[in-house]
Amino acid sequence: MKIFGLVLAVILATESLSAGAASTVSGVWARYALQFREDKRGNYPEIVSPDRAASLAFTGDAYVFRDVRGVQIGKLPDYVSSPDLVEISWSPQGDRVFVNISDGGSSGTWHALVFTRTARGFEQLDVGDVIRQVSKLGSDCSPVNVGAVTWLEGGTQVLAVEQVPDVSRCADMGAASGYVVDIRKRSVARRLTISEVRQHFGSSMGTQARAATR
Repeated sequence: MKIFGLVLAVILATESLSAGAASTVSGVWARYALQFREDKRGNYPEIVSPDRAASLAFTGDAYVFRDVRGVQIGKLPDYVSSPDLVEISWSPQGDRVFVNISDGGSSGTWHALVFTRTARGFEQLDVGDVIRQVSKLGSDCSPVNVGAVTWLEGGTQVLAVEQVPDVSRCADMGAASGYVVDIRKRSVARRLTISEVRQHFGSSMGTQARAATR
């Protein structure tokens, strides 16, 4: 299948980009995503796109996109707080970036957002909103966690995992499904079982994505 045939090349490209960045590998949902880390001078190095045309920076009280001149051209939602609960992965071409963020603690609620660079700045897509249109994952927990795992098809699609929070108040805790989301069409291209996600994309899954039970 085409998406599976290209996954190795995408993973290798992502590893290469991550290794060259100033920040460290995170691996909550996406094994090769990056995370802001404070340096010895108390600063947070910005995470630059592969084409070096834009960057995402943490200023201490906001997360902002900047162009090559350093001018702010966008920002993450205001509810984003601790750098420990944010992980970032630029697409291979650098025209998109997915950001996994939690508005609570490490157990969630996690959100996956994709930002596409345009002439007007960055356009936001909430991956969870797309998934919820077709989701068959039932739970007494609402909302469930959504995390992006890896880029596919040269950065035009993203693999995401929808997961019931792994806490005792939730029935079917840890249950999950996978989705290939087409960013340009803003729709789900394919639904996968978590077993299929593990089989074909296991090397790209972060710790929370791998913890899904079924």
